[in-house]
Formats: sequence, C-alpha cells, structure tokens
Amino acid sequence: DVIRVPAKNRAIKICVMFLFTAPVFLFGLLNFFAPRLPDSFWDAHPALEQFWIMEGKWSPLVLIVIVILFVLLYLLETIGGELRK
Repeated sequence: DVIRVPAKNRAIKICVMFLFTAPVFLFGLLNFFAPRLPDSFWDAHPALEQFWIMEGKWSPLVLIVIVILFVLLYLLETIGGELRK
C-alpha cells in the first residue's frame, strides 16, 4: 500500500486540479459580475453573454465558495502527501 507520494506527483496533481477548477471559478465570477457590467463589455465580448445564466448574486457566490473550499481541502491533502486521509 502506497502511503507517500513524491513531490513531483503532488505538483502534477495540483496543476491538474487547477486546470479543472479554474474554469468553474471564472464562470462563477462572470455570473457574479455580469449584472453590473456595462453594455460596451457585452458588445466587445458577445461570446461571453451565453455563459451568463445565473440570476441574482447568491447562486454564483455559492459556486465560488464551493470551488474555493474544494481547492483548499485538496491542497491540504495533496501537499501533505499522505493518501490515507
């Protein structure tokens, strides 16, 4: 049974985690700030308008908090290098 993970493998796991969580975090940020963005922003970036699907401020905030908690918990477990947790 493997208990410790080498530092190189931990760094790879962290990079992959950021690769998959960054778009979700950015999606939440876009939906949080979208109601306050000027029309000139939407005219300049028409492709982003289809990603604005959440109304209100609580849905995007909940998504952002969930992503941040996941990242923190994953970092704590991965940096420790123990697979028993």
